[in-house]
Amino acid sequence: MDDDTQHNRGQWVYVNAKNGADQLVMRLRIDRPPDDDIDSYSTAVVIKWEYPSQLGTASPPADVLQQMEVFGEAVVGLAWATGCSYLMNIATGLGTREWCYYTRDRAEFMRRFNALLVGHNRYPLRIEFLDDPQWKLWLNLRYAYERAGGASA
Repeated sequence: MDDDTQHNRGQWVYVNAKNGADQLVMRLRIDRPPDDDIDSYSTAVVIKWEYPSQLGTASPPADVLQQMEVFGEAVVGLAWATGCSYLMNIATGLGTREWCYYTRDRAEFMRRFNALLVGHNRYPLRIEFLDDPQWKLWLNLRYAYERAGGASA
C-alpha cells in the first residue's frame, strides 16, 4: 500500500464503552481526511443494521455478524473513495451496528453503494442522509473519545 492510500485511510482507534450491562464497541477515525475539497463532503450517511441484542455483549449473534462482515467487505470501496465518500466510524452495540460515512454527492454514493452490492442478497439496512456541513456527528464522537482520555489527532 502506498503512502497516499494509507494517509487516506486515516488514523483509527478502537473504543469499548460499558454502562452496566450495556456495551458499545466502535472503530473511530480520529482525523479528517486530507482531501483539499473536504468541506464539500457535507452529508453524513448513516447506515444502520438492527439485530437482536445479547446480554453482556455488544456483538450480534454469530450468523448476523458473519453477514455484517460480508456486507462490510463488499462496500469497503466506499471507505476512502476520494471524490465520493469517507468512512468515519463503525459502532456496534445495543442491538444496532452503524456505519457513518461523509459524502459530497448522495446520488453518486448510492450508485456506487448499489453497484458494490450487485449479486448480494438484500441486507436489513436503514440508510439516513443528514446535512452536516460542520461534521458535528463525527466531531461529537471524537470529542467524547478525547474527553474520555483518548488522544486527539
